[in-house]
Amino acid sequence: MKIDAANLIITIDGPAGAGKSTVARGVAKALGFSYLDTGAIYRVATLAAQRAGIDLPNERSPKRVFDAVDQCKLKFVYPDEDSPVHVFLDGDDVTAEIRTEAVTQHIRYVADLREVRAISSELQRSIAAKGRFVCEGRDQGTVVFPDAFLKIYLWASPEVRAGRRTQELRERGEKVDTREMLKKIKDRDRLDMSREVGGLKKAHDAVELDTSNMTAQQAIDAIVKLARERLK
Repeated sequence: MKIDAANLIITIDGPAGAGKSTVARGVAKALGFSYLDTGAIYRVATLAAQRAGIDLPNERSPKRVFDAVDQCKLKFVYPDEDSPVHVFLDGDDVTAEIRTEAVTQHIRYVADLREVRAISSELQRSIAAKGRFVCEGRDQGTVVFPDAFLKIYLWASPEVRAGRRTQELRERGEKVDTREMLKKIKDRDRLDMSREVGGLKKAHDAVELDTSNMTAQQAIDAIVKLARERLK
């Protein structure tokens, strides 16, 4: 396979709470790549629909949801390589708001729409076409970038992922019950794996990495090693 060293894509897919964002940022920094936070796109789209007054669980008009997303103004700013992307919705900095449970629990009502995923996928490809990127999500290696240079499927047990998510939210000041979070994680897994559009699935040529007993840095180092070996 001929490798275009100027335009490389590494995809990191996996279930919620597997550490995709942390690992993807670390890999990007270590290799000198840019990091594409695809999840932020769907999160801010969900917030846009909520701000438009749409009751997502009960909305019966996909077009109304799509129109709310299509009409909003989005902006993504990367302050520096060590900072997460700053997300702006219609001029407001919503970086923290899109990570709350109020948004997380409603993402599927927006991300499951074919029209929204089509727009998001096009946006991701147009951004990634400009250089070297590490892209994380649910269908990066199967749908968005099927010809990626390196595909990773990041995994961890539901119990480990629930613990990580609980700690993350508590550090933000949110009250979270670990048992309730474990149930949410398992329910989310079932939903993500059964989706007709953008479902979670390991690409046939992806390298699976179980991080249940690994630190984030160990996972980063393992992926960086794989990438460098393929570049030899």
